[in-house]
Amino acid sequence: MSQEAKQHNRASKVSFADTDFSPKYDEKACTTRIKEAEERGCHYFVIGFRQNNCLDSMQQFARDIIPSFG
Repeated sequence: MSQEAKQHNRASKVSFADTDFSPKYDEKACTTRIKEAEERGCHYFVIGFRQNNCLDSMQQFARDIIPSFG
């Protein structure tokens, strides 16, 4: 993604952070990481969910965290 942004002179317009919850999704840690990224000016946050209980973790994220940042 950053390579494409540079190619189209948009590198300063894209800011994102990512995280991976291993071995399990942690609501408090996720909220903290998103807030920290937001404070650094990130506009996008990418989260990797492990295959074990992936759907459950995604549903919990959608229910408990997304509304806090909407």
